[in-house]
Amino acid sequence: MNKKNFSDIIHQKLTLPEKIILKDGWNDWTRKNLIYRSFAYAEFIKNNYSHADIPAIPIIVGRSGESIAAMMGSILAGYPFAPISHTQPSVRIKNIIDSLNASHAISGLHSLEQKPEKLEILELSQNKLIQKLSSQSKKNKILYLLFTSGSTGKPKGVLCSTNNILNTMNWSKKYLDWNKSDVIGCATQFSFDISLFDFFTMLYFDVPLAILDKISSPQEATKQISTFKVSSIFSVPAFFSQFTTKSSIKNISETKLRRIIAGGDFFSPKHIHFWMKNFPKISIYNVWGPTETSIVNSMHKITKRDIKKIKKGQYTSIGKSTFLMPLVLVNSKNELISKHNEIGELVVLGKSVSMGYYNSLIETEKKYFMFNKKPAFKTGDLGYKDKNDNFYLVGRNDNIVKMHGYRIDLNEIEKTLNNFSNVYATSVFVNKISNTHSELWAALELQNKNVKLNVFESKKKLRKLLPSYMVPKRLLVMPKLPLTINGKLDKKEVLKYVRQNTI
Repeated sequence: MNKKNFSDIIHQKLTLPEKIILKDGWNDWTRKNLIYRSFAYAEFIKNNYSHADIPAIPIIVGRSGESIAAMMGSILAGYPFAPISHTQPSVRIKNIIDSLNASHAISGLHSLEQKPEKLEILELSQNKLIQKLSSQSKKNKILYLLFTSGSTGKPKGVLCSTNNILNTMNWSKKYLDWNKSDVIGCATQFSFDISLFDFFTMLYFDVPLAILDKISSPQEATKQISTFKVSSIFSVPAFFSQFTTKSSIKNISETKLRRIIAGGDFFSPKHIHFWMKNFPKISIYNVWGPTETSIVNSMHKITKRDIKKIKKGQYTSIGKSTFLMPLVLVNSKNELISKHNEIGELVVLGKSVSMGYYNSLIETEKKYFMFNKKPAFKTGDLGYKDKNDNFYLVGRNDNIVKMHGYRIDLNEIEKTLNNFSNVYATSVFVNKISNTHSELWAALELQNKNVKLNVFESKKKLRKLLPSYMVPKRLLVMPKLPLTINGKLDKKEVLKYVRQNTI
């Protein structure tokens, strides 16, 4: 098969039409049903957007095969797609739709999934099936546009090309050995790039995909893993950590799960050890990669050689630089660091580097550049390389943090809070509660010190403006937010004050 673009890949999948290729909480989708449904979405999109000047089709996505079919339909119609989670606040969704110069979004939701309020969403008729597209689809090198937390206070869109993802798929062959009995368990939202890795793996390698729901309950998640015969799951460490109880050992052991892939956050060494000890037949991979560099860029299979570090509570390697995914470390002057164990900023080079941020040249020029005549992206992640050229992460160098797999720009939360009446200034930070648990907290300075902050109403308002994972666990009022000698917010002093004045 000549895999040059995903539209051709979809068209070439019409063999074995009765094969079950997708499962969700409502249906088992045969290849024929899924592809015909995607044809219907493609025609629907072309009819509604053919004259629109938009960079991507906004698709409201949930946890059903409709989301998959809608994204495939956008590809078939020759448009990039922009997946937007239906669980986000309507205000945020509208901001994204408006930024795309669109008057409405396409629904990729099952009829029983909750639709966002106060938004015009176009829905495809449940019975519309089309055998083939009525006209030739245009080709587009942009494959999708994914929105992440942005420092400007608005979601920031990453432009990812077909070549970016084809490079990621080809690179993944080095690590992931798919076979005929495999089923991918999709445990994250389709507006999150980990799920897009699952989606493209299904298309590229023809591996059936099972969409998991109620993933925050280990009992419910285990039932679905068993029912769908899931063999491989790529998710955030928090998803796998919830199974580290005695009651989970037997249940997980009786499933067909043979591989877990953890990325988007630090995987607790204690929890890795639990999985290794209790599920010795399940392979564990630690991976890393920003949204701007095509989902994932490094992968490390954890083995007995990692046990010594794990028992000491040290984090495992994220993997090595490879031909298809070159990684380097640079200092503050963007000069190459070649010494082992010297900390620098991780930079990704080559074909995986995306095409920049949508409609934001300034932000693009801050992060994207040329390094040794190759496209490069400054990730903001700090790390080092050991004597065996294995990379390790140690933290971030900016105001972006990772919580439960989501990359969160603290500036966006601060800007949102600063717009509240009577809020003069804000400092949002991560408070480490224990070795395995951290929370987002916010310290506030009020304009009128005599008016108390209504914490309940403030958090209620935040939930209408931000995704739930971006709402601080605690809002704390300080007499005055401390500043450095340069007049900048002193976050170290903020954290010191909070820890001294809270239990």
